[in-house]
Amino acid sequence: MKRDSSLDFIKFLLVLLVVFGHCVQYTYIKFGLNFDDSIIFRYIYSFHMPLFMFISGCLFLHVNEFKFSQKIQLLIIPFFVWGTINYLFYYSDDDFFNYIGNIIYSPDSGLWFLWVLFFIQISVYNIRKKFNDFNLVIITCVIVSICYMLSLIFKFNGFGLNLYAWQIVFFVIGLLFYKKRIYISTLDYKLLMVVSTCIYFISMFFWVRDLSDVNVFNSVLFNKIFGIAIKYISALSFIFIIILNWNRFSKLYSNSFSLFLSRQSLAFYAIQFPIIQCILLFDISNNIYVSIFICFVITMIMSSVLIYVINTMKIVRIPLFGR
Repeated sequence: MKRDSSLDFIKFLLVLLVVFGHCVQYTYIKFGLNFDDSIIFRYIYSFHMPLFMFISGCLFLHVNEFKFSQKIQLLIIPFFVWGTINYLFYYSDDDFFNYIGNIIYSPDSGLWFLWVLFFIQISVYNIRKKFNDFNLVIITCVIVSICYMLSLIFKFNGFGLNLYAWQIVFFVIGLLFYKKRIYISTLDYKLLMVVSTCIYFISMFFWVRDLSDVNVFNSVLFNKIFGIAIKYISALSFIFIIILNWNRFSKLYSNSFSLFLSRQSLAFYAIQFPIIQCILLFDISNNIYVSIFICFVITMIMSSVLIYVINTMKIVRIPLFGR
């Protein structure tokens, strides 16, 4: 399949945003501050992982055969390998098998995106084998409803169930968008851009990362439903802005470095965490914003170099990056 320059450019931007967002998060922690109070963190986190899942859905359109062993190698093995590395650095005093059991039950304590993407791809592939696109949407809605019922009413969130329910929506939308792209006139574009941008920024007044922080209604259940709805509205409105500008991204300048970041997006996602944490062991600056910027620059440089080197060694590349 011919590479889509729009996809490449969006993935390039997402890699930068994911790394920068985590630099903000961990630097705030180092300074003893609440990263949820950072407006930069809030805006990046409102859309970056949903947009990554949307892009994953786009790329899944042309998957005609689901090779289970290949997906295990690409997604599940790196999930456990990086989990083991994390254990050796930070939790080696704990029982190893208890730790592995914990990241299986709570994948958000590890590289949850890999875990969730694996199960979403299995689900969508098998649904598409038997049903048309309309039924795919209906079945996805049913699955999401059941997952949220288990999460909100029965308080069961094990094995990444809530993350699966949250992210499969964006994956399916990405797949269907990439299959049925339509032309938008100049007049419609301007109107839709204004509307979607307004919706996004209005929704961000109510957006919170942690649903327990929502305090709009007297009911805890209603507060959580409201928080989830706001998250969907903000993420989907931002994704719609991306869709409206899809063809424009293909005209933007790209170089070998941006293509490298785009093609190695999962590798950057995996390798950034230990690098950021190692950098922040040092006192970079008394100014938090200077620390964030320096941390980001060093992380990008070190990640790029390490990924380039690791990619030359198959025996290391496969367990770490799945390729």
